[in-house]
Amino acid sequence: MTIQDSPPSFADDKVVYVGSGPGGWGVGLFLQADPVKNKVVSLTGGGIHPVAQKIAQLLERPVVDAYVEKVSLEEMICVVVDCGGTARMGVYPMKKIPTINVKPASPSGPLAVHITEDLFVSGTTVNEVKSAEGSVAAQTNGTQLPAVRALADLPRESETALRQREPFGPAVAASLFAKTAAYLMGWLYQCGKDSVTAFVTHVLPMMVGISVLLGAFEFFGLSSLLTATTRYSLGTLTGLILTVFIFSIPVISRFLGAGATLGQMLIVVLGYQIALGNISFIWMIPALFATNVQVGCDFLPTGLMMGKCEERTVQAGLKAVQYSRFFTGIVCVLVAYYIAVLMGF
Repeated sequence: MTIQDSPPSFADDKVVYVGSGPGGWGVGLFLQADPVKNKVVSLTGGGIHPVAQKIAQLLERPVVDAYVEKVSLEEMICVVVDCGGTARMGVYPMKKIPTINVKPASPSGPLAVHITEDLFVSGTTVNEVKSAEGSVAAQTNGTQLPAVRALADLPRESETALRQREPFGPAVAASLFAKTAAYLMGWLYQCGKDSVTAFVTHVLPMMVGISVLLGAFEFFGLSSLLTATTRYSLGTLTGLILTVFIFSIPVISRFLGAGATLGQMLIVVLGYQIALGNISFIWMIPALFATNVQVGCDFLPTGLMMGKCEERTVQAGLKAVQYSRFFTGIVCVLVAYYIAVLMGF
C-alpha cells in the first residue's frame, strides 16, 4: 500500500506508549503516525509479533512483516525486533527509527552507541503497549528545543591561516610534535577502552554463561550425558550432517541465527570436550560449518532494506540465501571434514 492510497479513515492524532517489560531496558517510547511514517514493522520471524499487531491496532495503521514485504525506512513508525544483542537492535536506532525489542536486552553490540532511551526499549510485551492520547509527554516527544549555536559554529580563523601568520621555528615544531603525540596517545587510549568494553559486554558474558552451563552439568552428575550428546551430534560425520540439515531448514534458520549465540555455545562445548580428550580434534573444523550455517539469516531483511532493495529483490534475496544455505550446508561440512583429514588432524 502506498502513501497516496492510504485509507482516509486513518487518523494522525493517535498516540501509543510502549514501555519496557520485565528485565527490559528503556524509559518508554511515545509513537505517533504521520502522513509519511504510516507503517508498523515486525522483524521477528514466524509472522507478525503480537506487540507489533497491538501497536498497529492502537495507531490504526497497517502492520508489515519485513520477512515478506519490503518497507522503506521513511515509512516506518517503529520496528519490533527479537534481537539477542547484536546488529538488528542497533541498526534502526542508528537510523533514528524507534525500536522495540521483545527480548530483555540492554544496549550491546557494535552499534550500542546509537541505542538511546529516546529510541529503544526492550523486554516489551503486549501489556506494555497502551494508548496515550492527550499525554503531555507524547505531545512533546520528537520535538526539538531551540538550538543553541555552538562556539565551534562561529566564524573563526582557520589553523592554516594561523600557521601562515606565525613563522615556523623551534617553538612551532615542538608544539606540532606535542599535539601529534597527545592525539596519538588519546587515540590509543580510546582504542584500548573500546576493546575492553567490547570484551566485557560481548565476550565475557558468553564465557560466564557457558561456564555456568558446564558447571551445572558437572554439579548434577550429567557430564556423561553432555559428552554423549556432543559426541553423537558434533563428533561424528553422521551427526554433523544431521545437525547442518536441521539448522539450515529455511523456516528454522531465521530463529536459530539470532545473535549467532547457538553456534558459539555449541563450538565452546565441543572445544571443552576436545580438551578433555573425549572427542577427536578432527571434528572441530567441520563443526564450525555445521553450527554456523544459520548465522545471518535473521539479519537478511534488515540488510536488504538498508541496501534500498526493491520489494521483489527482498523476497527473492531471502529465499535465495536461505535455500542456498540449505543445499550447500552439507557440502561445506563434507569438504571441511576431508580438508581436516588431509591436514592430518
